[in-house]
Amino acid sequence: MGYILDVLEEHVALLCSEKLCIWNWWTGGLLAEVIQPLDDVITNISFIAPGYILVVRPAAGLDCLQLCSFPLVPPSNPSDHPLVTRVIYQFPPFSGTSVLSDIRILADRQTFLCALNPSDTPTEAPLRPFHLSSRSRVFSLGPLLSETPNDVTRHAEFVIFVTFSTFMKYLDPPQPTGEPRVVLGKDWLYHTRIFTGIDKYWVEEFQIAGSRVIFSTTDYQSEEVRIEVIDFNPEVAARAAGVPQKQWDSHSAVPIKGANGSEITAKFGCGLIQDHFADPVVCAMPYTVSVRTVQMDPDEVIYHEVCIDEERLVFLKVCSLSFPRSKADSVTMVESRLS
Repeated sequence: MGYILDVLEEHVALLCSEKLCIWNWWTGGLLAEVIQPLDDVITNISFIAPGYILVVRPAAGLDCLQLCSFPLVPPSNPSDHPLVTRVIYQFPPFSGTSVLSDIRILADRQTFLCALNPSDTPTEAPLRPFHLSSRSRVFSLGPLLSETPNDVTRHAEFVIFVTFSTFMKYLDPPQPTGEPRVVLGKDWLYHTRIFTGIDKYWVEEFQIAGSRVIFSTTDYQSEEVRIEVIDFNPEVAARAAGVPQKQWDSHSAVPIKGANGSEITAKFGCGLIQDHFADPVVCAMPYTVSVRTVQMDPDEVIYHEVCIDEERLVFLKVCSLSFPRSKADSVTMVESRLS
C-alpha cells in the first residue's frame, strides 16, 4: 500500500504500511502511534469526529469496519496508548462465494474552518455562508469482495452511504464490560442508503462535499451530460418535501419544483437489497436528488468533469483536440442551496 492522509479540523492522520500516526497540527502533539502488525493491518481510515476515527481491519472479516477512539491530549508515550475499538459495524454475509476483503471509504476530507482561539469564539466559526459542520458529513463505503476459491478481488456493484449521526449513535451508552459494541448489519444498514448497479468507474469518480454527493453521466445519443447532486441530509428532504419524520415510511418519491431547469425529487421509504447479500437487506435513509442536464457541443470531442464544494458547482469541459486549453463554466443548481 502507499499512504492515506486524512484531516479533520486540527487533527491529522497518516496511514502507511508500517504504522498509523495521529497528531494535532496546531500544537504538534502526537496523539497516537499504532505499529502495523503483519496479521492485523489497517488498510483504510477516516476521521468521524474529534477523538474518533473509522478504521478498516480486513483480518476481522465481516467485523472489519470499526470505530476507534484516540486521546485528544498527547500521552507521555503515544505508542503505549493504542486505538480503543468502541463500535464494530458488522456486515451481513454476502451472496454466493463472495467474502469481504477490504472497504474503500470516501468523505469530504477538507479542513473544516475553526476559530484559532476556541475560548473567544465558537469552535466552528461560520466563515463562509454555506460552510458545513464536520458533523454534517456523509461517508461512502465501497466494499471490495474476493471470490473463493480463486481469490479474485473485485469492486462490489453497490455503494453504501452513511451519515455522521449513524456512526455515532451506537457509542452511548458505553458497554459496561469495556468491550466494543457489535452492531448487526441489518440494524445499522437500515439507517443508510445503498445504491446498486454501480460500476467501479462511478465508484472512483464521484465527489463528496459535506452531505452532498455529485456525479455525472454522458448520453452520447442525445448529446447531453446528466449531472446529479444527491443530498443525504434527511432534514433537507423532509423540509423540501414537507413530509414530517413520522410519515417518511408512507412516501416513496415527492417531486419538488426546482429553478433553472433542475429536476428535484425527495426520496423516502425503504429500499430492499436482495441480490448482493445472502439475505435481503433493508435501507431507509431519506435523501434528495437534483438533476440538471448540460448540452454537449456535437462538433467537439470533449471530456467532462464536475466538481462541488459548499457553495458552487463547477462544470469543466476539456477539448481533446486543443489540450491543454480548457474552459470551465459555473453551473447553478438550486439543490446546492437547499440546506
